[in-house]
Amino acid sequence: MTTLTLLIDESWPDTLAADWVLGDARGAVLQQGRSEPRHWPVAERRVAVLAGAQVSLSTVPLPKARRRDRERLIAYALEERLPTETEGQHFTLLEQEGERAVVAIVDAARLRRIVDAFAALGHPLTAVLGRLQCLPQLAGTAVCIDEGAMRYWRWPDGSGLSEDLPAPGDEQVSWLARKAVQAAAVERLLGPAQVAAALELPQAGGEVQKGLQWHLPTSAPNLLHGKFSPRQGGGDWWQRLRWPFWIAGGALTLHLILGVVSVLVARQEEARLDAKTRAIFTSAFPGAAVVDPVLQMRRQLNELRAKNGALRDDDLLALLASLADALAADSRDVVTQLSYEAGVLEVGFGKAFGQAQRQALIAALAMRGIAARPSTNAGDNALTLRRETS
Repeated sequence: MTTLTLLIDESWPDTLAADWVLGDARGAVLQQGRSEPRHWPVAERRVAVLAGAQVSLSTVPLPKARRRDRERLIAYALEERLPTETEGQHFTLLEQEGERAVVAIVDAARLRRIVDAFAALGHPLTAVLGRLQCLPQLAGTAVCIDEGAMRYWRWPDGSGLSEDLPAPGDEQVSWLARKAVQAAAVERLLGPAQVAAALELPQAGGEVQKGLQWHLPTSAPNLLHGKFSPRQGGGDWWQRLRWPFWIAGGALTLHLILGVVSVLVARQEEARLDAKTRAIFTSAFPGAAVVDPVLQMRRQLNELRAKNGALRDDDLLALLASLADALAADSRDVVTQLSYEAGVLEVGFGKAFGQAQRQALIAALAMRGIAARPSTNAGDNALTLRRETS
């Protein structure tokens, strides 16, 4: 996935030309340059880094609160610190530790103009960051970088400052920056040697440029949220959701395969049992045509029972025995009518026998192989009982 990162200064889009860097998914630079939008390379993601003083970072006291209440609480906390009304500002919570929060502040009208201009140019933005967000936050260390006509500072607590680069012959460190260094109890400086010397701080070792370039990939929170959420972020969302979709698709495919296998096994078992039933019927009744072995054996058994003076399973007494067994404790004084004809027992119940009891009775009879249905002849509170045939 390619990312086009653009450095947007305070004169854009009145002056459309911008510095840009095209990088791959690992952050390696593929191309870079400065040009107007018609010469920008095509990329799957577009990230604008707002240079200068367009975005400031501040620490504020912020109690734990619901997401929808955060912006209101941040505006209240910053009300006396900002030179402009908080209603015109867009706030982004960058981090929170206890009741201390780091907040990015950008003018909402300015951000809207940038977002709309990119959309009109056919390059809708995926993310917007402040230049200060690209500077690392290091414990006990002030980070300083001179870039173009600007100097950027970031303090150990995560807040930051953007100011004009001192003119030749002026003090190397402004009064405001010096005061912030003292307030933050900074121990060392990552930045220009002359600035470290002016502050009488040791210069931090390591790769000074690492993490300071504006085009390097960063996990900093996106300023485009709420009413500024990207309208066209399909490619980015697909990249984020691609693996979950693959996993869900694989699970669904496995479920379908297991379902098909279960059905095939069940059908095979059903065929085996059917063949076994037919073999038993053929051996018990040689020469008889096999149509429905279970039903035919039941009928033959009933005929043999009748010839030998035993009850058929659909006889009145057999049905009454099953009814009494199913009713159990509910059988006292609930049956008001009985009639029997051709293997069908019709039972009427009193008004005290409610709908819930009737449904429970139907379920209990079904477990005993008897089908119970509402009667069409003897009223609403009556059932017809017959032995199930299959």
